[in-house]
Amino acid sequence: SSALVSCTHCRDKSSPNDNSTLCECVLGYFSYESGGTCMTCPNGGVCEGGTSLTARPGFWRASPGHSSFEACPSPSCQGGHLSQCAPGYTGPLCAVCQAGYGSHDKSCVRCDQGLSIVSWVIFVVAFLLFMLLLLQPPGNNHGIFSKVKILVSFLQVVSEYNNSMGTAWPPEFVKFINLASLVNLNIMRMTSLDCALGYHIDLYTAYIFQILVPVVLGAFMTFLLGICYLTVTYIPCLAATRLFSRYRHQSITTMWIRNAMFILVLSYPSVCTQILSIFRCHTIGDQTYSMVDYTVECYSSLWYSFEYGSFVLLGVWIVGVPVLFFIVLRRFHSRLDDTMVLQRFGFIYFMYKRGFFFWELLELVRRLFFTSLVLFVGRGSPTQFIVALLVSGMTVWCQTFFWPYVERSDNWIQLTSLLGIFFTLYYGTFRQSDQTGHDPNQPIYTALLLAVNVLSIALVVVYLLLILLQKSKPLVGMAKTRWKGRRRSRGVRGHSWLRSDSSQFMSSLRERSVELMSTGLPNHIY
Repeated sequence: SSALVSCTHCRDKSSPNDNSTLCECVLGYFSYESGGTCMTCPNGGVCEGGTSLTARPGFWRASPGHSSFEACPSPSCQGGHLSQCAPGYTGPLCAVCQAGYGSHDKSCVRCDQGLSIVSWVIFVVAFLLFMLLLLQPPGNNHGIFSKVKILVSFLQVVSEYNNSMGTAWPPEFVKFINLASLVNLNIMRMTSLDCALGYHIDLYTAYIFQILVPVVLGAFMTFLLGICYLTVTYIPCLAATRLFSRYRHQSITTMWIRNAMFILVLSYPSVCTQILSIFRCHTIGDQTYSMVDYTVECYSSLWYSFEYGSFVLLGVWIVGVPVLFFIVLRRFHSRLDDTMVLQRFGFIYFMYKRGFFFWELLELVRRLFFTSLVLFVGRGSPTQFIVALLVSGMTVWCQTFFWPYVERSDNWIQLTSLLGIFFTLYYGTFRQSDQTGHDPNQPIYTALLLAVNVLSIALVVVYLLLILLQKSKPLVGMAKTRWKGRRRSRGVRGHSWLRSDSSQFMSSLRERSVELMSTGLPNHIY
């Protein structure tokens, strides 16, 4: 009876069980053993009273005996007593793909779905178009190039949202992010190499692959320009053709320097992200894993080797590329209008006003922050979104205050892209506060999110069409003139009798004139 009395007066956070023989924890609390001390349910856990402690969907724990939960980087954790993973997922935080599945931008997709083949086709077509662009001789395409460059910079930032900002983006927006990865020269985000090659691509293989992307592009570009050089030099019959006559020794050298600098700018964000990814580690219990690949353990001998290499690349690439651009701008700042300087290095400064020729350096730092540095401000934390919003707001203010671009249209396109980044981060902050994702207005927010990001692309497409239309007017006029000339000639040839009679009339008129000049005019004319 004493036990019955003691269990009717339980301590705080507990209540008697049905038989009043034991004090058990109430809903929202748990204890390690029956009748033990009740503790507050940890973040990520579900406490239904007593000793019940399970994982909430979206969280994972190492074993049923652990009371600490980790947020999963993707919606693959289904929760429960054993922290079950969704089909195709396994390992720590359900972040490893099972056999028969391939990793595709933090998701595991079945290898028999055909997504990899489609992505490879898109990549090959884009690669060929990119090489055709690099083989274009130096010309006056600044108006088109400046707008394309702004769009590429915007899409490079967009392509890293899913990797840099720790929030659950809508599935429709994730597809948009994956498409934007095309301009970031990051094939790992576009397709699943695991499925294409038949084995798992770990952190170290992806690291080497991404670092070699600008090297391979530069080597292939050098090979193509070398063919043009040899053709122009040693094959006169082909050098005189329209295809190769545009390439001269001086223009080929200029094209190589221009393309090399362009490849540096284009591949800078993705290579920086890969270099810094080696330093991102996550401790779970007694193990420390790479946050990029949870099959790789940090602080191993191989990991230390890549860490030392990353320190070297930190100075050579992350710091070296902006320093190289600074040296070029400083050396040629008094010759920015020189034809040779403009053709080789003009894409760095030609779109900016004379007082802002250094603005591209700030653009490199901005892209570096949003694609790489923001990862180290506590991924997925409120602090990360606040810092990112402050930096984004600062870039919007600088754009509206300085208006650094020469063309007014470029300023508006850049402002639109910066506002798109700002509102996307603002949406991410709002989304982070509601991890359940059951907001009834979610479809509206998703549509607005896509509209804000697509607006910059639409503006660039409209302006490019206007530029092409304006440039095509002289060609259209020449075509009309030539068509009218052909129409007249066809009309004369169609009436041969008129042409023959006219010629006979002119011939008789000339003969009569000669006769009059020799004999004189008749008397009746006087």
